[in-house]
Amino acid sequence: MDIEEIEEKEFTAPTVEEAVNKACDYFNVTDRRLKYEVIKSTTRGILKSKKMVTIIAQPNQQNEQAKAVSEPVQEPAASEEFGQFVLDETNALLKLMGMNLKAEALKDEERFAINISGPDRMYLMSNDADGLDALQYLMNRMVMNRPDYKKILLDSNGYRSQKEQDLVYLAQDLARKVKNQRKPYTLDPLNSYERRIVHMTLADDKEIITTSVGDGEFKRITISLN
Repeated sequence: MDIEEIEEKEFTAPTVEEAVNKACDYFNVTDRRLKYEVIKSTTRGILKSKKMVTIIAQPNQQNEQAKAVSEPVQEPAASEEFGQFVLDETNALLKLMGMNLKAEALKDEERFAINISGPDRMYLMSNDADGLDALQYLMNRMVMNRPDYKKILLDSNGYRSQKEQDLVYLAQDLARKVKNQRKPYTLDPLNSYERRIVHMTLADDKEIITTSVGDGEFKRITISLN
């Protein structure tokens, strides 16, 4: 299969993990070489007792091209060199922006997490942390084609964990409103990490369907009756 011709494809399974495994088998890649997003969570069957999750997936083409023209390589990981590069570049950007802030590594098994703190933190956190989100998006775009790439998560004094809990509460509350009012509700645009939280929060609710709509990095989620 020509790497340049590979397009996104949908995969459906009872869980996200199983859907990702299907995509990995189809594209013949590992999950670290796969780009995917949860786009729908539905129930099936006469009694609506079977929950299904749909993802849209595509291989990381840059990594696959490098793999095709080189000798067999070990599985990519967040190496010390990668981590130091990300920290140095993040601190350099903060300095270039004229902000008195410092980036430091956090422990996280799934991603390369960084905490940003300092006197000018308020400027990153204003408008629902738009600055933090923009910087995180930029850093991921800068390094996503590196063979040792690992997803970068920028945090600031525990903001992300609180945001995650807020999204869980919001999703549950909106699901109750959708059931009571019998009409769908569409959330404001969310990034892929935030959308995954909403999808998974409502994944076991047999009365509710969640669907991602829109294009680009920030999409909306519509919560509706099944």
